[in-house]
Amino acid sequence: MKRPVIDDSIDHISAKALAETSLKVVPPKSLLMVVRGMILAHSFPVALTAREVTINQDMKALVPPEEISDYLLMYFQAVKPLIVGLVDRSSHGTCKLISEKLWAHNVFLPPLAEQSRIVAKADQLMTLCDEIKQKINTATEIRTVLLNTMTAQL
Repeated sequence: MKRPVIDDSIDHISAKALAETSLKVVPPKSLLMVVRGMILAHSFPVALTAREVTINQDMKALVPPEEISDYLLMYFQAVKPLIVGLVDRSSHGTCKLISEKLWAHNVFLPPLAEQSRIVAKADQLMTLCDEIKQKINTATEIRTVLLNTMTAQL
């Protein structure tokens, strides 16, 4: 859950295990959310599935209409602090986001066309941020080479 889109994992499950257990398959374009664990003390991991997956009891899956999945991902990324505020902590520190609290959260859904514009603009801005980060990294590398060269000449 360290990426916005989940397309693979370290662990895999066999078709036999699916057939012989009560595990449910979560379809592509579903929203995965961590609802139990210490990470909820400061963050709310959320991601979209790019393929069928299964999840454990520490997660919940929301299977929305496919056309709003990208917007919902962006929405939940934006309201992480609000969702973290809904987290309960036990006396020994375990964090849990109770389903009723999560499902009671009102999600603001603009019309589909506006959702698409918001997602496209956010994607455009994220690409720009990535380009800026790359330029900063390149400048840092150049500065390090120049510093090393100047130090060697002194």
